[in-house]
Amino acid sequence: MGTHSDLKTLAFKVIRIRSLIAEALLNEVKTAVESVEEVDSCRVDLVFDPPWSKEKLSEELNFYKTLSKSNI
Repeated sequence: MGTHSDLKTLAFKVIRIRSLIAEALLNEVKTAVESVEEVDSCRVDLVFDPPWSKEKLSEELNFYKTLSKSNI
């Protein structure tokens, strides 16, 4: 079973990985749109629906706690 510190580290890593994936996706979309001849530049915004909140982070941490208790 992981310690509380291990869970926080794991959650941080998962969130960081998701952040890197989202950033890469946004850059790919921006590059693709700007490759269109008629487009000079664009701005790509990532929008969460429903909106993301700190409470969602708590839900995710609880998920990882459940995983650690189940010895997966």
